[in-house]
Amino acid sequence: MTVILKELTQENWEACIDLKVHPEQENFVASNLYSIAESQFYPGCIPLAVYDDETLVGFIMYEPDPESLIEGAYFISRLMIDYNFQGKGYGRVAIQQVIERLKNLPIVG
Repeated sequence: MTVILKELTQENWEACIDLKVHPEQENFVASNLYSIAESQFYPGCIPLAVYDDETLVGFIMYEPDPESLIEGAYFISRLMIDYNFQGKGYGRVAIQQVIERLKNLPIVG
């Protein structure tokens, strides 16, 4: 497994919208379409496509936490792995990679 987080582009955003969770999970996570739209209106939101090498397997988004008492705090607001790829560790690795990204961000306040 080679998990890579990639920016959304004209080439991959529609494929991200096509990713689906199991039907019984649909009420637990916003659709990728909604999340991508939200990221266009809230510039702090960072949407990313989750790939295993060249195969799109999921979507993750993080953003600043305006309610945090900790200056420069962020939170992971979305994580979804397509139902065809769940249970293989992609979500865990994607979260670890986002955490590493957040550790390296400058504190802005």
